[in-house]
Amino acid sequence: MSAHRLIIVALFCLFCPGSRAGDNPYGSGARFGAMANASVALWDIWSGNHNQAGLAKIDHLSASLFYEDRYSIKEMGVKALAIVLPTTSGNFSVNYSQYGFRLYNSSKMGLAYALQLGKHLWAGVQIDYFQLHFQQIHGNHNTFTFETGILAEPLPDFFVGFHIFNPIQETIHTLEGNEKLPTMARLGWAWILSPEFLLSMETEKDLHNLLRTRVGLEYQIVKQVTLRAGAATNPEILTAGIGFHLKHINTDIAFSRHPVLGYSPALSFNLIF
Repeated sequence: MSAHRLIIVALFCLFCPGSRAGDNPYGSGARFGAMANASVALWDIWSGNHNQAGLAKIDHLSASLFYEDRYSIKEMGVKALAIVLPTTSGNFSVNYSQYGFRLYNSSKMGLAYALQLGKHLWAGVQIDYFQLHFQQIHGNHNTFTFETGILAEPLPDFFVGFHIFNPIQETIHTLEGNEKLPTMARLGWAWILSPEFLLSMETEKDLHNLLRTRVGLEYQIVKQVTLRAGAATNPEILTAGIGFHLKHINTDIAFSRHPVLGYSPALSFNLIF
């Protein structure tokens, strides 16, 4: 595939939410990716890319690395890093993701803060810095925006989450001029049916695309192994994955299938201190 075609495809996947395998161009963590990113009412170290309120429920210093082979095209791979630091005043997190290749790449850096507001209520906010790089064409272009979310437990083991990304409708330069970053709202729930099994579901709406629905499930078959699966609409994306858990290291593997663009395997390593 030529460099110019790769740039066009990369831009299409960046600014068109329905085209993304797993729906997140900047790295989601393979656990959530295996559940079709039905994650707005869940929490782990990658909540900085889903719902920052979930970061408040992490009680150990954690770090994670993530890689996704987007559509099995190495030039469109996603590399990401996330760190969470719990404190007595709330939890802080930093995450960084890069998507693309030498001639074109897009990066996002987020700095998040999350805290518990009550016994069953959590909230978080994140400042995001975006940069687009076009080698030998337009150079670098960047902008700032923010995202925020809440997480509540209205019933025992039943969680409700809400998240909004880029409510100020910030724009960023592309090859075709100014492009608005997506402005998206997500609302969903997660139900822990047993210590081994949970089910999650959410809807997402942005200003210029159809309503999307996602569903995900997670089942711990033994203490060290968890199976996951998910599906999303508009377009119809299927996902699956597996997680391996040791005392201080979690390894998660995910696969997603886009009906047009194909398969995207992903892997993340989580280190808990």
